[in-house]
Amino acid sequence: MSDFSKKVSLPWLILILVIAVALAALIYYSPKKEVKNYTIIIDGSSDNNIEFQYGVWPQLGDVDFFNNVLEKFIEQKMDFITADLDQMKLRVFKQGEIIKEVPIGAKGREGSWWETPVGLYKIEAKHKKAYSNFAGVYMPYSLVFEGNFLIHGWPYYPSGKLVSSTYSGGCIRLFDEDAKEIYNLAEVGMPVLVFKKAFEVENSTYQYKIPELSAQAYLAADLKNNFIFLEKSRNQILPIASITKLITSLVVLDYTNLEHYARVPQEAIIFTSIPRLKAGQKIPIYELLALLLAESSNEAGNTLAAFLGSEKTINLMNNQAKSIGMTNSHFVDPNGVRLENVSTPLDLYQLAKYLYFNRSFILKMTKGIFDNDYYGQPSYDLKNLNLFADDPSFVGGKMGLTSGSGETMLAIFELSIGDSQKRPVVFVVLNSKDVYTDIVKMVEFVKNHYQFENE
Repeated sequence: MSDFSKKVSLPWLILILVIAVALAALIYYSPKKEVKNYTIIIDGSSDNNIEFQYGVWPQLGDVDFFNNVLEKFIEQKMDFITADLDQMKLRVFKQGEIIKEVPIGAKGREGSWWETPVGLYKIEAKHKKAYSNFAGVYMPYSLVFEGNFLIHGWPYYPSGKLVSSTYSGGCIRLFDEDAKEIYNLAEVGMPVLVFKKAFEVENSTYQYKIPELSAQAYLAADLKNNFIFLEKSRNQILPIASITKLITSLVVLDYTNLEHYARVPQEAIIFTSIPRLKAGQKIPIYELLALLLAESSNEAGNTLAAFLGSEKTINLMNNQAKSIGMTNSHFVDPNGVRLENVSTPLDLYQLAKYLYFNRSFILKMTKGIFDNDYYGQPSYDLKNLNLFADDPSFVGGKMGLTSGSGETMLAIFELSIGDSQKRPVVFVVLNSKDVYTDIVKMVEFVKNHYQFENE
């Protein structure tokens, strides 16, 4: 058994930013009250304790880690809120003791753009009634976490008709009487701990032999039990080229409304795989994202960055990377063109894990699967440049190529290994001379040389 399964759950991630969700986009808020800042220390297995900060933290999907955080809150007799997305229960604690528990009426649909993420947040503002321009609904007794992420009562249209959907747009939806009571108990600055058990670390093992590959660094690992099948220089920092666009897509998802239109600036028209955009053109954010992920459009990446603000986008990309555990990664542009866009195989494993369990919709777009029910097909006849897009076992991923980075790729497959049911396995390849051949060798090796054992 690799020791990676132990290292991956350590609380060494620094939390920075939160997930913004589409449903509550463009909500008009009153000025925020001054927020009280809380800090606690979470005991790690290393010699140094880690300061626990606010933001997205996928490690909260780990039961033991969640319980550790909860215990620290209780020990310090803090006032806080927990939202258990598995039990669909919201609890209010005062002085470390539960004073109120209510059912959660709805959450974001898993696998969609509006999936409710886990993390530690804090109440930024309170509003007895907020309005969503995106959904055209009022949301009573709203507690703003950060950005567009809220706890609120049952939404209703201006006519007074209640929303009938059983899923939210990523917010935590309560029944009105419960929402009113929680609203009255909550205070600006109060921590909100959102938890769901995305996966369980299993007692399982594999045995392996190593194939010959051309890549300078690589890693293949099971996303459920953290077992590493193959690795070379997993902590080596290397340029990642267009794999960068996966981070860009996360920022776009979190900080834009996909139905908005962005104007293509002149400076966005640069060398790219398939030129499609024209300066001055207005195009939906959703279609730009499709171009970014399927055709690896540098023009689309630049347009999206300009829409958010280029400097802001880069800052958000680096913050997002840190928040999901990519501690040795750095980004300087939205496309991965420059060699300063760097990461490691281990960091990219963290990215793959977060995408698979929290933002699978992005992976679907890299495979050429689009949300036909809501947004429809993009207006362009897209050519998917991602290798393995037609492979039924390919879940999603992104390839890249520059003269300085060589060939790169992050690819997730669901593989039958031995007699097991399908397992999610990520393959990361950096600075390869032939990334297609390298990944084929790795996939076949894992399938043919391992037997899954559930202990």
